[in-house]
Amino acid sequence: MIDIAGKLFPNVLTLLTQLCATGVIFLMYRKFLHQPVLRYLENRQRLIEEEYKTAERLKESNSQQQQIISDELSATRKQTELLKYKMIQEIEYERAFLLAEAQKEASAFIEDSRIVIERERQEMMDEIKQEILAAAIQLNEKVLSTVPLNENEIVYALERELQQYEAKH
Repeated sequence: MIDIAGKLFPNVLTLLTQLCATGVIFLMYRKFLHQPVLRYLENRQRLIEEEYKTAERLKESNSQQQQIISDELSATRKQTELLKYKMIQEIEYERAFLLAEAQKEASAFIEDSRIVIERERQEMMDEIKQEILAAAIQLNEKVLSTVPLNENEIVYALERELQQYEAKH
């Protein structure tokens, strides 16, 4: 039959041997490895803390730089708005100036045109008067050539016609 109790409970001698071996390993660890492992863990902890502090400083520096960039961006936007406003003002001023100049030129052109038209109208009136006078002279010559008059009567009739003409105009 199978010895169940022997299988369930370990042998005391094996148990003591294992405990002694573990104790030897523990003592060797304490004597030779414990200090280097502690130093390694302390160095690792210090390195991690330094990296964490560096990351915190970088994070703080980054937030400060972001704030500076944000302030500069805000200032740039304000300058851009101011420049835009100034440019609009200059454009409006230039537009008003150009409109005033155009109006002056248009007024001068209209005045010059009016003067030219008036002069041409006056010239046309003078030409019409000359043609009317020429036609009147030809008509008078034809009428006078058919009617015998003396010189005094002709002068008297012309003076009377001129006075009537001047009274009308």
